Amino acid sequence: MNPKPILMLVGLVLVFFGLVWLLQGIRILSATFMAGSQFWAATGFLTMIVGLLILMGSMRFHQRKQ
Repeated sequence: MNPKPILMLVGLVLVFFGLVWLLQGIRILSATFMAGSQFWAATGFLTMIVGLLILMGSMRFHQRKQ
């Protein structure tokens, strides 16, 4: 079984949620209780970074397997 699609999906989901949380934390998306919270801005940023690292790792994994 090839783990690349699963890793890419996990990475994309983390990047998406991280971006939403970051934008809510910095009040660009202000429709929730998270608006203006430094906690959610930092959590979103870190979640995006983890998602990007997983995406990059899945692409490197694919290149090594060829």
